Amino acid sequence: SSWRIFAPRHPSAPSRNAMPGGADTLIFLDVDGVLNFGLRDGDRGALFLNQSNVRWARRFREGLQGAEDHRDTVDKMCSAADQYGDLVCSGTSESSEVLVRRLVHILKAAGDRPQVVLSSSWRKPKNMNRVERLEREISRHLGREFEFDGRTDVAQEFGGADRLRLIGDYLGRHCALRGAAAERPLRVLILDDFFVGALDGWPCGGRSMYDERSVEAFVRLSAPATMDVAVRLLHCYKEWVTPCGYRAQAGAGISRQDVERARAFLQDAEPPPRELSVAAMPRRRRSVGPMAVKWGSGDFSPFRSGQAMASLVVCWTGLVSLSPFMCLHV
Repeated sequence: SSWRIFAPRHPSAPSRNAMPGGADTLIFLDVDGVLNFGLRDGDRGALFLNQSNVRWARRFREGLQGAEDHRDTVDKMCSAADQYGDLVCSGTSESSEVLVRRLVHILKAAGDRPQVVLSSSWRKPKNMNRVERLEREISRHLGREFEFDGRTDVAQEFGGADRLRLIGDYLGRHCALRGAAAERPLRVLILDDFFVGALDGWPCGGRSMYDERSVEAFVRLSAPATMDVAVRLLHCYKEWVTPCGYRAQAGAGISRQDVERARAFLQDAEPPPRELSVAAMPRRRRSVGPMAVKWGSGDFSPFRSGQAMASLVVCWTGLVSLSPFMCLHV
């Protein structure tokens, strides 16, 4: 039922199934930029890295005349596809199969039944169908039925600080309800790209978020000081300079290094060094004419939504394809 999708099995209640070693696990999961790849595109929103967008970007790069106003967008999308081609979503899917598999590796490392809390903007009631599809996809890879155990409060979010406060509020309630489980350690894992945002000192609760450690320290304050609680953030954010010199920023999904870091945190072990390999998609040459575009905002920075302009994209609000590009927004 729709109520099942948007209510925890028991509000903020801890799981009865502890991971090996006697610790409980609480995972806060963002979706956009974590289980798919979103490329920030200035104040126009964020672009979804899927087959359609990659195809059109390469056509623009190779053959379109008069796209000078959007040369930066084309360059960023092509650069992202060249580096992260293995993370491209296929067809109408809103999640990357590679990234979902990486999440499943983390879930398995967390023990039998970690509690997974949806902290993404997908938690809003209008996204019920999207959440159900995602649960089925995770279940398929996990080999058993998967449902989210809870959701952070539905509230307006203007950036990473709001996301962090909502996570802290949920953690505080969860700790208050642990009861006898409070004697066991609690491991809190956060997977988020903070609206395709760098940890560059933005303020939150009177503190500055400069790195993962500062985020972890802020969230830890929501739990009682006497309780054994450890917090780890996997910040799924990347930035680089494109071949044409543009700054590219992306919610780049769970990396292989993130999986190893999560395993080390959950199992108290040091991860072995691992290189991240990326496969590039084949390039195509074709000339196309001007296209119409819509942009929006979701688990990305709260940019203006619904702005129409001449050139690329499709908005990821319900996957409405307005060729040539798709941007995955809520």
